[in-house]
Amino acid sequence: MENEDINLEIVKRLNISTSRLVNGKGLTNCPFHQDRHPSFSIDINQGICHCFSCQYSGTLRSLYYEVTGHGIMKDLGITPTGENIFSSHKIEAVSYDETPETHV
Repeated sequence: MENEDINLEIVKRLNISTSRLVNGKGLTNCPFHQDRHPSFSIDINQGICHCFSCQYSGTLRSLYYEVTGHGIMKDLGITPTGENIFSSHKIEAVSYDETPETHV
């Protein structure tokens, strides 16, 4: 997985609006506070971001860690060697014939 793909995945997972971005760059709403007007500068290609309101600045990977408390590579199943641990495993759909019991 390329860095730009990882950066785009971060933006998607954090529900950051990309409707105002042009060529992966532009202003959007900051994930750390309410914005009436977009104040969060983002560059998906370079993987950097900065909020002109709260002054948060960093990489998209550090942003993901700040918001979720863990790294994107772990969530994507990519090991430090670059191997994707999910690619060799077949994920099968689970279906239930009955409604699962609810325990109160």
